[in-house]
Amino acid sequence: MDLDRAVRFIVERGAAGPEHNSHTTLLEHVLGTYRVLERWCFDNDVMAAGLFHSVYSTQNFPIALATYEERDAVRAVAGDGGERLAFLFCIKESASLFTLAEDVARLRALGKRAETALTLRDWRGSQTHAVTEREVVALLNLVAANAVEQIPRDDATFRRDLPGLLRASSLLAREALESRPFAAAVPA
Repeated sequence: MDLDRAVRFIVERGAAGPEHNSHTTLLEHVLGTYRVLERWCFDNDVMAAGLFHSVYSTQNFPIALATYEERDAVRAVAGDGGERLAFLFCIKESASLFTLAEDVARLRALGKRAETALTLRDWRGSQTHAVTEREVVALLNLVAANAVEQIPRDDATFRRDLPGLLRASSLLAREALESRPFAAAVPA
């Protein structure tokens, strides 16, 4: 992903204007989330998803910069993997993701993989989406980065998501677990 091109894309769609829930602009928040994921050494797909994680609106942030019909346009800028993860982040029902992450963490602790298809519930209704273990792990880390980025301005998201993140903390990146505030919250 070309970061300058991606930032231009979201700015042209209004990211510099709306205030995010964390008392900053949406642009500042998504750039901050991107930078957290970069510090945590994630690959380009996950970092791109960090920049685009609210592009279609989310369960907790109702402003969309693009519609689902414009997924190809987002994909052209964020890349296939980045757009896919951003889409999944936008549609995820948080409780469903945390349940999936706990299941994946439990299986991995036993040295196993999921034997059945993983499905993520859509917060907008009864629809579900098939996801891979890799996507579950990436989404969990996106949730963590999204929450950590907001802490200097408002820790409500971190406090809301912390129980689910802790239950599947074995799936969080080492860099995430070693960063504040996780170092204080995650059991040794």
